[in-house]
Amino acid sequence: MRLKGRFLHVNSKTMRYFKESSNLLSIGKKLKTKRQELKLTQKDLASSVGVTSQQLQKYESGQSKISIEMLLNLCRELKVNFDYFLPKIQITNLKENEKINETIKNYNEEALEQKLIEKFRAIENPDIKISILKITEVLLEINKSK
Repeated sequence: MRLKGRFLHVNSKTMRYFKESSNLLSIGKKLKTKRQELKLTQKDLASSVGVTSQQLQKYESGQSKISIEMLLNLCRELKVNFDYFLPKIQITNLKENEKINETIKNYNEEALEQKLIEKFRAIENPDIKISILKITEVLLEINKSK
């Protein structure tokens, strides 16, 4: 699994959402809607994320896949959270959802940091580690802008 120059392919339903061509149009519509709400032209937004206006038009029309890194850049420029582009998923297994919420409540910040470090250290592929770092940096910028 690599992010640089490729799309993120994992077993998670959420991440698979971004590679399925049927969902590209949905992402593109949300991208276009938000851009228009902010009264940005395709040219302005494209320039701020480092692509041509033609490429941005392809993203908006669902004709081109968007890498995770590009999507994070778009989130930063549009001032939206990453989940803005995710489908509204209904969790059908309420017990599992309650268990997840309870687990989150039981962790304090230090325990969460330790768990994150342990999981990061367990990753063997250096490309994945670099990608996680890049994603974290973009998310930090988004967080600071709010």
